[in-house]
Amino acid sequence: MKIVIAGGTGQIGQLLTREYRQRGFKVCLLTRNPSAEGSVQWDGHNLGPWQQELDGANVVINLAGRTVNCRYTDENMKQMLASRIDSTRVIGEAIAQCQSPPSLWLQMSTATIYEHTFDHDNDEDSGVIGGNELNVPEYWQFSIEIAKQWEKILFEAKTPQTRKVALRSAMVMSPDKGGVFMELVGLTKKGLGGPIAGGNQYMSWIHEKDFIGALDVLIKNDFSGVINLAAPHPLPQKDFMKVMRQIIGMPVGLPATRLMAKVGAYFMRTDTELVLKSRRVVSKRLAEWNYKFAFPHWQEACQDLAVRSDQFLKKHYYKYAILTYTATIGGVAVFDTFRNPDFEKIVFLAYVLILFAPFLILSIELIGSLIGRQIYRNTEKHKIMVWSHILSIVSIFTFGLLTTFLSPFIIAIVQFALGAEYQAPSISLFLNFYVAAAGVVLGLPASLIFATWMGWDAHARIHKTKAFD
Repeated sequence: MKIVIAGGTGQIGQLLTREYRQRGFKVCLLTRNPSAEGSVQWDGHNLGPWQQELDGANVVINLAGRTVNCRYTDENMKQMLASRIDSTRVIGEAIAQCQSPPSLWLQMSTATIYEHTFDHDNDEDSGVIGGNELNVPEYWQFSIEIAKQWEKILFEAKTPQTRKVALRSAMVMSPDKGGVFMELVGLTKKGLGGPIAGGNQYMSWIHEKDFIGALDVLIKNDFSGVINLAAPHPLPQKDFMKVMRQIIGMPVGLPATRLMAKVGAYFMRTDTELVLKSRRVVSKRLAEWNYKFAFPHWQEACQDLAVRSDQFLKKHYYKYAILTYTATIGGVAVFDTFRNPDFEKIVFLAYVLILFAPFLILSIELIGSLIGRQIYRNTEKHKIMVWSHILSIVSIFTFGLLTTFLSPFIIAIVQFALGAEYQAPSISLFLNFYVAAAGVVLGLPASLIFATWMGWDAHARIHKTKAFD
C-alpha cells in the first residue's frame, strides 16, 4: 500500500509515518523542506512534480496547515487560513489530474468547529457548529470559519473516483517531542497544571493508538463525509489536569484566572482559545461501527503516554534510586566512623562518592529507562513498567555496591594525583564489601515497594476499566 502524507513532518505526520512504515507500507511525505527518507518537495500552493506521487497511491492524507499554537494576530490568522485552504485546493486539483487517483482522501479538520458548550456532547449528527455563542471572544469565530472553509474546499473538489473524509480531530495525544501531551507535561512539572478560569471547560482528546485505529477503519470501509476523532469520555479541564498531576507526580497545580491565562499565553507565544474554549466532542460514527477504543478513558491513556515518554520511570527512579544510594553511603560512613575516628577521611570518601553520583545515576537511569521503554513498546502491557522499575533499582544497587567496594582505590588514586604520599587503603576491602551489601539489603524491600507501587496500582486501574479486554 502506498500512502501520501502532505504536511507530514509534524507530530501527527511523524506518528503516522512511523506506524505505516513499520507495517511495510510505502510512505511519501510532501514537505517544503525534503530531508527525511521518502520526502518530496512541494509548496502547498501550486501544482508541480510532487503530484506524480498521488497517481497510483492508495490513500492521501492532508495534514498541512500553519500551527494554531501561536498568537492569534491578524497575520498569523491569515496564514492559518491560507495554508489550509491552498493546500486542500491544490491536492484536489492534483487528484483530478491523476490517471489512477487515490481511492481515499483523508483531510484534516478540527473539533474546534463545534460550539463552545458545557452541558452536552457534540457528535457528527447532533453537534452544533459554533460561531453564534454568547459571551465568548469574537475572534474565536475565526477558528470556526477556518474549519468551515477547509471542509467546503474538500467537498467541492472534483474527485469522483476518490472518497473524501474530513477528520474533525480532537487533540491527538502522543509522547512525541513537540506534541500537545509533552507540552502539557512540561507545564505540569512546573506546577502550572491547575484549573484555568475555573477549569469547567471540556477537553476532548484521542490517544495516538486510537487515532491510527480510526484511520484504519476509514481505509477499510466505504464511508465519505465528516467524522469526529475523539475519545468517548471528554473531561473538564480541571479533572483532566488533575489526572496528569497524579501520574506525573506533581502534587501542586496552581490555579489561573482568565487574566493570568492571557498573560501566560502572551509570554508563551500562544492563545488562550486553546485552553479556554470548551470542546465537548465525541464520535457517533465510531460507536456505530463498534470501534473499540484501546484508551477510552484519560486515566489509562495518560498513564500509557507518561510511561512511554520516560516521565513515569524518571519520577520514581530519581527519588528511590537516590534514596537507596544515599542510604548505602550513609551506612558505610557511619559504620566506618565508629570503626575509625579519622573523620576527615570519611568526609572525603563521602564527598568523592556523592560528587560523582549524579552523573553516574543519570547514565544508569538513561540506560534502564531506554531498555524498559523498549520492553514496554514491544509488549504493550502496563505491568511491564514494574519490571522497568526493578531493572533500574537493581542497576543502582549494583552501582552503589561496586562504588563503595572500590572507594579505597578511588581515594588512593586521588591522593596520587594530588601528589600526596601514597597510603594503602585503611578500610578492609572484605569488610567494606559486606558493609555495602548490608546497606543494600536493608534498603531493598522499601525501595522495591515504593518503586513498584504506582506501577501495580496503575495496572489495577487499567484492568478495572477493561482497556485490554
